[in-house]
Amino acid sequence: MFSKEENSANKSEQRGGLLTGKYAPFKNAQLDIWKEVLLFAIGNVFVLSLISTVVGTILFSMNEVDKAGAKALITYSILFAILVAVIGLDYKKLFPKFKSWLPYVVGIVIGGVILAFDQLYMTIINLFYTVGPGTNETSIRQVIARYPAASIIIFGFIGPACEELTYRVGLFNLIKRWHRVAAYIFASLIFGFIHMDFSGNIATEFIVLPTYVIPGALLALAYDLYDLPCSLIAHIANNLFVVVGQVIVINS
Repeated sequence: MFSKEENSANKSEQRGGLLTGKYAPFKNAQLDIWKEVLLFAIGNVFVLSLISTVVGTILFSMNEVDKAGAKALITYSILFAILVAVIGLDYKKLFPKFKSWLPYVVGIVIGGVILAFDQLYMTIINLFYTVGPGTNETSIRQVIARYPAASIIIFGFIGPACEELTYRVGLFNLIKRWHRVAAYIFASLIFGFIHMDFSGNIATEFIVLPTYVIPGALLALAYDLYDLPCSLIAHIANNLFVVVGQVIVINS
């Protein structure tokens, strides 16, 4: 038999209680610590670069743009498969809030805030200093121009999923075990720096760095609020808008 309080709580969740039980904000699911460490260790830029190098070596006979597109698709697909394998049956802990509509709405709103921030920041910067896209964005644009459909899959869905599993489920969760504020700071900074290309124009890379660090913090907030469903929706919404926008501009 259940107490009145338990029955009340159960009914609330059955009605889709948005601020109670498993739908409560700031009530995150955590994996075993070794899984969080492994997710970050596998998904970080060093392992990603290693996979990319191996794939690029296999595709050595292709021209640079074609190779970049094929390499991105294969690399992120391999990485995603490995990350999913690490999670295993724990996927049930990460996705329960997909049953509620709230993570979708909050995720789309945060994705919109990220877009607005990026546009506003670059508009203000260009009033004082003309700066083009960073090396990372330039290479992505080249792939989008050549492979628009594949780019929507790579950069719109697979890429965001890999980064959310690596930097939110892995790194953010890991640091949050020690200190929540530290998790926001360090996970956001690392997320920003992994998007920098130190072989390019360093001044430009540092100028555009906030367009990765602040979104990293906002994605961490989305994850902290309503777990992976929320941050994943925010990340996908942001990337899809940018990629589809590029495809439209290129083909107009």
